[in-house]
Amino acid sequence: MKGILITLLCLGVTHTVFSTNDSLPHINFYLGIGGGRIIQGKIFGLNLTTLKQGGYGIQIKNQANNTLSKQLPLDYRCATYLGAMNCGTEDLLRATSIKLVRQFSSHFKWVRYGLEVGPSFISHKIAQFKPNSHYLVIDGVSNHFNYYNTTYIKNNAIGLDIRAKIELPFLTIYGAEFGVTSNINKLRSFVGYELILNIGLVKL
Repeated sequence: MKGILITLLCLGVTHTVFSTNDSLPHINFYLGIGGGRIIQGKIFGLNLTTLKQGGYGIQIKNQANNTLSKQLPLDYRCATYLGAMNCGTEDLLRATSIKLVRQFSSHFKWVRYGLEVGPSFISHKIAQFKPNSHYLVIDGVSNHFNYYNTTYIKNNAIGLDIRAKIELPFLTIYGAEFGVTSNINKLRSFVGYELILNIGLVKL
């Protein structure tokens, strides 16, 4: 709790300095964290945005995308107490992007629009399911149970990350944004939506 209060105090002091000293550049600088959905999957994102007065900036973003594997067996079952070491059922995609940001103001002070575009490094782990059969004796009868262990095949690629958003800077140090996000790559392209909460110098 003390650390949060100190952080908010520092942000407030920085905001005061930026607002009262015209010789310093007016820069928004904030951290965003949130998540959303894509078809048959979910997204978790963490980003850091720097935005100069005039609406131009840069964003570094790390996005995790978990999607139910298309190779999941219809009779899939997993039981760690029977020797299954990994019970994953999803393909895992990670996208690390560096994007140019263009932000636009509106007639309302608490509403902004934005567009983000830039290259991304893609790491895609595809789930592979290996049968792990067991026989148990129940009431003197031998019963066969078919379980699966999960392993992953990893591939890397370069993609293009594109995102359109509506941003709501509620307070100087706090805001939120709703965006439609997409990534075009040769491994597994996707499109979805996400809700991000921002903290930092959200507006000056």
